[in-house]
Amino acid sequence: MKKIIYVHGRDYKPKQRYLEDYWNETLEKGLLRDFGEKTVDKFKSIEAQMAYYGDVSNEYLKNHLDPYNEEADIFDRKECLDKLSAYLKSDFNHSIYSDLPGKSSLPELVLGTISAPLSFLGLADNLVSSVAPDMKDYWNRDKSFGSDVRAPLTKILLEALNNDDEILLLSHSLGTIISYDVLWKFSNSCKYKKVQEKKVHTWITMGSPLGDEDIKKRLKGAKASQERKHPLNINKWFNVASEDDYIAHDKNISNDFKNMNVAKNDIRNYNLAINNEKSNPHFETGYLISPEIVEIVAEWLNK
Repeated sequence: MKKIIYVHGRDYKPKQRYLEDYWNETLEKGLLRDFGEKTVDKFKSIEAQMAYYGDVSNEYLKNHLDPYNEEADIFDRKECLDKLSAYLKSDFNHSIYSDLPGKSSLPELVLGTISAPLSFLGLADNLVSSVAPDMKDYWNRDKSFGSDVRAPLTKILLEALNNDDEILLLSHSLGTIISYDVLWKFSNSCKYKKVQEKKVHTWITMGSPLGDEDIKKRLKGAKASQERKHPLNINKWFNVASEDDYIAHDKNISNDFKNMNVAKNDIRNYNLAINNEKSNPHFETGYLISPEIVEIVAEWLNK
């Protein structure tokens, strides 16, 4: 049985039921635009489940960021999706992207230029804290944040593997790090021996920081011997990174994980999302409805 598992990204998130429905709706609109009703019907016929950890991250972020206005967030998401739904497939191009309000390539340029030197000097924590405090504490061994946000995916993915489901794992931002670490545990930990030989059919990472030099050093298995260094339970990996997405400033995972035995594809796209009235090339909605993501999902559905 086919199954999609979603893993959302960092920052504040609305309630689980809303977010799961929102991802479904966004993908449906993209599939309808590019592949028509038959593919949408196939999509609606399979189970899609969100590995939701927003309750944990929302509680954490209350002490680090401004208060969260869920009503305003939901309104902004709806407005963003309405605008994106009006685009044709051919509109997802550099010309349209360049005209978006507030577009800037500066954050990505800065991070791409200084990430490796900062990592070498041991200063990257301060940089990560300034743009994504929840990412920094993901690796804090004195706190349970990392294990708490991995728990939902661990439970859902373990059940799907035990059921021999054909899995498409779709993850965004911090969710790509969570996914990587859980996949590594399932293929390398004795605790999960029963599912060690079972694989995720397709893994899509969106706006992923996995290529960052500092982050690569902190992933599970990073210090292990070569045969245990990476997850062994993925058939296909598509890494989709948007122009100017500062979180995914290193957009090529093929060279970063070249010794990982999996079919890898690095894909660039233009994220046309407008969030809080300005361009946000990291926003999940713009990734989900993009022709590149939609095509991968459709291929998986129709094979």
